[in-house]
Amino acid sequence: MAITNYTELKAAVASWITSDALTAQIPDFIQFAEIELNAELRNRDMQVDETLTLTSGTSTVSLPSRFIDPISLELVISGEDNTPLTYVKPHDIIKNISSAARPQHWTINGSYIEFPNPSDQTYTLSFRMLKGYDIASTTTNTLLTKYPLLYLYGALAQGAIFAREDQRMGLFAGQYSKMLLKVKKAEARVGRLVNLRTEFANTQRSNIIAG
Repeated sequence: MAITNYTELKAAVASWITSDALTAQIPDFIQFAEIELNAELRNRDMQVDETLTLTSGTSTVSLPSRFIDPISLELVISGEDNTPLTYVKPHDIIKNISSAARPQHWTINGSYIEFPNPSDQTYTLSFRMLKGYDIASTTTNTLLTKYPLLYLYGALAQGAIFAREDQRMGLFAGQYSKMLLKVKKAEARVGRLVNLRTEFANTQRSNIIAG
């Protein structure tokens, strides 16, 4: 059975579970498995750029949905190169609510991106972040396309936990852990190759400049 989207994933899980009474819980099993995946994985395809708006007179912007971790934040001004803003830890940010200013520093405070001062005008921001998977809303994703068994075994392990089927739980949890390790190793290998290509390209450019 091919598993290329959310509907096919639910059908695959249904074909493996032992009781039709569990069918209604299948979306929950997939969601719980995905929560674990979002906590465990830091794949390259989880890195996304979100366009945000900082409104004049305000000092916070709501974090995008499915936010996991920040990577960078840049100020986008037409006709200029993007300006990287400096991240500071929440307890190190010095607030000045009485003086509006162009943003330079930022932090994460709860469910918000926060700046020390109210903004002196409305700005567009480019926020690079790690974004969690949500197969129920996106229908498919790169993780499911490349590693469908990871989703399948994760959901089946959750189903076995729910049904208190210890033997099946051990089987599916073991297969899930093996697949998870394979994915982490594969993603780490891709990351090393990307870094190697970047270093090689920089070396080539340096040789061209030197020549």
